[in-house]
Amino acid sequence: MTLYRLFVSLLFFPILLLLLMRRFRGEETWHQIAQRLGLSSVPTDKAVHQLWVHAASNGELNSVMPLLDQLRQDYSDFAMIITCNSLSGVELAREHGYTAQLAPLDFSWSVQRFLKSKVISAHVMIESEIWPNRLHLLHDKSVPCMLIGARLSYGSARKWARFGFITKNTLAKLKYVSAQDAVSKDRFLSLGVRPEATGITFNLKGLFQAKQPVLSRQSRAAVCLAASTHPKEDELILEAYKSARQTWPELRMVIAPRHPKRAADIATAISADGFGYYLRSEGHAFDSDREDVFLADTLGEMDKWYALCGICIIGGTFQDYGGHTPYEPAAYGCALIHGPQVDNFRSEFDMLVASEASQNCENAQSLSHAILLLKDAATQEQQA
Repeated sequence: MTLYRLFVSLLFFPILLLLLMRRFRGEETWHQIAQRLGLSSVPTDKAVHQLWVHAASNGELNSVMPLLDQLRQDYSDFAMIITCNSLSGVELAREHGYTAQLAPLDFSWSVQRFLKSKVISAHVMIESEIWPNRLHLLHDKSVPCMLIGARLSYGSARKWARFGFITKNTLAKLKYVSAQDAVSKDRFLSLGVRPEATGITFNLKGLFQAKQPVLSRQSRAAVCLAASTHPKEDELILEAYKSARQTWPELRMVIAPRHPKRAADIATAISADGFGYYLRSEGHAFDSDREDVFLADTLGEMDKWYALCGICIIGGTFQDYGGHTPYEPAAYGCALIHGPQVDNFRSEFDMLVASEASQNCENAQSLSHAILLLKDAATQEQQA
C-alpha cells in the first residue's frame, strides 16, 4: 500500500490543476471540488448507522436502484449515503430521494475526512469501482466492503495484474463479491478475491423495469433510437439511416449520445448527410412530423426515448467500447440491433442472437438491411 499511496500522492497536483480547470470552465463549483477533496461533506445524522453505496455514474447507479429501493423499504434502522464520480450520478440519486454527494478522491486524507463525518457500517461498490486506499481504511475500521454486479473486462484485468501485490492485497479485503458473469468471477478470483468471499453470479441490470408508459407498436414502429452512441458510431448509423430512408421515407431517427457534450460534432455529421435536426437541449420534444433526426443531447431521459421508439440500435457495440446494456431497451419492448463489440454483455447478446431477439451488424450496409427487416410492425413485435 505504501507504493500505491506514493503513486497517488504524486498525482495530487496534476489532479488539482484539472479540478481548477473544471472550476474556471464552469463545470464544477468550489463546493463540489471540496467534496472531491474530502474538505466538505453532506450532513448526515451521526446517531444513525449508514450504508455507503458508491457508483461511478448514472449507468451503474440505475442498475442498482431497484435493490436500493427495496433495501430502503425493508430496513428503516439505517440510512444510506450515495457517492458518485459524476455530477449526473449525484443528481440522479437525489431525484430518487437519497442523500448523495461526489465521492472523495482516493487520497488517504480525503477518504479519512469523509469517514470522520459519517457513521459507516458497511460499504457497497457497484460493478468495478475499486479504490485501494478507501478499502484499506475501511478494512482497518472493520467496516465490511462488498462489490456487487462486479464486472472485470479482459483489459482491466490485465491492468490490475500489473500491480501484483497491491491488487491482491486490495481485493483480499473484500468481504463479499457478486460478479455479473462467470468470466468476471474467474478474473476476480485469479487477482486475489478470496473464494469464500464470492457470492451469486448475477447481473444487476436484469432487475431493470420500464418506468415510462410505452407507446403502441404502430405509433412507435417508424422511430429508431441510437442509444448511448460513441465517436465514429454516429457516422456509421447515419449512413445506414440514409440508405434505409430511400426505402422507408417515414422512418425517423433519435440519437441519444453517451456523452451529450458531443452534440455539436454529431450535429455536424447529421448536416453532412443532408438531414435536418432539432435538439432536446433547446426544449424540443420528439415530433415525427419535424426534421429527420432528433438529437437527444440531455442526461437522465433515456427512458423517454426507449418508450417512444420501436427499434433500438445499441451504442458502444460498433467501436471498441464493449457495448451498453440490452436490458433497458428490451424492457421497453424495442426491437434490438447491435454491433460486434459486446464484451460487456457477451453472454446476453449471444442468447439474444441465438433466439433471434437481436440482429448483429458489422457495418453500415448490414445495419441498413437490419433496420429495413423491421419495417413491419408485426416483425418488430415478434423480435421484441
